[in-house]
Parts: sequence; structure tokens; C-alpha cells
Amino acid sequence: MCVSFPGTSSRGCSCSIRRNIRLMVPPILLLAVVKVFITNEKMSSLLRVDQKTRFPQHKLESADHPKDQRTISSDNGDKFLIIQTSYTDTGSTLLTNILMGLFDAKPTESDYSFLVNRKENWEIFKGSEKMSVSEFEHLNIPVIKTHEKEIDILSSIFEPAYGKNIFFLRSDRCHHDPHCELESLLCIKYEEMIYQNLDEKKKVIDRIVSIISEGFPYFKLKGIKMDAEAALNRLNDMDASISSLSRPDNTTKIYFKQAINPKYGIHGNHREQVWRRNKKNKKYC
Repeated sequence: MCVSFPGTSSRGCSCSIRRNIRLMVPPILLLAVVKVFITNEKMSSLLRVDQKTRFPQHKLESADHPKDQRTISSDNGDKFLIIQTSYTDTGSTLLTNILMGLFDAKPTESDYSFLVNRKENWEIFKGSEKMSVSEFEHLNIPVIKTHEKEIDILSSIFEPAYGKNIFFLRSDRCHHDPHCELESLLCIKYEEMIYQNLDEKKKVIDRIVSIISEGFPYFKLKGIKMDAEAALNRLNDMDASISSLSRPDNTTKIYFKQAINPKYGIHGNHREQVWRRNKKNKKYC
């Protein structure tokens, strides 16, 4: 329907309306397009911000390169130290001698190294010789034993010389040792180190080599090979020493402390320590 004004016709009215519609349509469409464009830009910007917030670039990891469960330490050259940190009566002497055979440059000649805390003064006994930590660090010895259990304390002592190339192992005879859940510590069950003959002894060494290879990839990356044959030879010599110091007729604490082979850290009646086994509620942790 078209309403005519004076001096106009219906035809003229119709043409005028159509012309006005044609003039009005483009701005309306343009406004709508601009509005949609602005909305889309805002949404895109918000999505980009949200992605950066939820997925920071430094936290994104490729599925082809998952994060290693046990992070490899940044190294201090090729110098490293293995610390055997165990409770007493857990097979710690056995494990230490195996480690010396696997890693020491002179596995059948080197003396056993033992770290002790004397009233907050740390001392190291290497064979029959006593030395400071700084003196020990210059000898480039790869394995040391201690009955100190706090990993953080041990790290703080040796990090100035070894950086992050410090590796912890423990012979574990405890029902549940919470320290064994730490990524920086490998625990080897006491039951896995027991042997009765030569074949079983070889299997114990192979088992420890496998545990270390899997737990500490540093050694493989550095091309450091573990010498299982040398470990077996040292273990055979250690067992011979234990037999020579065995005195079933004298199982006293005094004999245990006096009869010592410092090369292997062996005491008299090392495996027949009746005075220790008689302690009540021995939990090994």
C-alpha cells in the first residue's frame, strides 16, 4: 500500500520508497558485518589469552619426548660420586664393594671409603687413613659409603666438587623406607643381594647393574661402563676376607671392632654379629 501526498501519484510514491530502501540497505548490512567482525576479533583474542594462561609455552611437552621420571643432573665435567647411604646390618658393606668393583679404576686394589659425622665434623676413612672431605674430593674416587641417611645433607657436602653428578643408592632391609620413594635415591632390597654360590653371586651383580642402568641414565649417556667381572673378583676377595676373620668361638663386640680388614670394610665375624642380632626390635630403618 502506498499513501499519496498532494501533488504526487501512487507510481511516484512507490518508486520513491524503493529508492529509499536501496539507499538504506547497504549501511544496515555494513553495520552488521562490522559488528560480527569486532565480536569475532574479541573472541579470538580471548581464546589466545586463555590458551597462553592454561598452556604456557615452557610447560608444553611433545608426546614423542615425554619427561623423564628421573631427571638427569647437570654435570660437573666427567667427575661423579656414588654415595651408598644405608642403615646398619642391611648388606651395605656388600653393596659398597660391588659398586667399587663396577666403577673404581683399580677395583681389586682400592680401599673402602667411609664417611662419618664426628660432632658435626665430617671425616672420611679410606682404608686405615683418615682425611677431610676436601682431601677426598681431589682423589677422584667414585664410591663412598655412609650411614648418614639425609640426602639433602649429603648433597650439600659434596655438590661444590661434584655439582649435580651425585648418585645415591641404599641397601634396603626395611619394611617401608619412605626415603626409597625419592627420585634421587635407588633402593636395592636386601633379599635381592643374598647368594649361596658363584652363580647366584653373578646374578646379584647383574641385577645391580640393571637397576643402576635403568635408574641413572647418566652413566649410559656418558659412556661409563660397569665392569661386572671386576665386581665379581672384588666380591670373591671380600668373601675370602670374611672367612679369614670368622671366629665362631669369639663373637664378642670387642673382637668385631678389633679385627678389621680396611680394604673391604670387613670386621671380625662380619656375618655372625650375634651381639647385634640380639638387639630387640631391630627394624633396619
